[in-house]
Amino acid sequence: MTDIVERIDKLIRGWEMEYGITNQTMVDAKEEITRLQSGPGGIMEMKQTIANLEKYRDLVEYITSDYVELSYDKAQWQRDDWRKRCNKLIIEDHTK
Repeated sequence: MTDIVERIDKLIRGWEMEYGITNQTMVDAKEEITRLQSGPGGIMEMKQTIANLEKYRDLVEYITSDYVELSYDKAQWQRDDWRKRCNKLIIEDHTK
């Protein structure tokens, strides 16, 4: 189980370095990893945490693999779409 925790922590650090993700959600995820590593929680909670982190990873991969919009107006629309997707994921994560 420690190997999984280390892999998740390494993945999060990679996101921070590669994509500049530093919002409170990622900080909360690191704290959750520490809590799971040192306290009670069990394997089911660990699996749920991994599933939640994978949703964030998938969103980051979606944004980074999206095409580069050259039109100023369309670039604003694209940015707004990404922001809406991020906010939706954050809201879903915090309502659980």
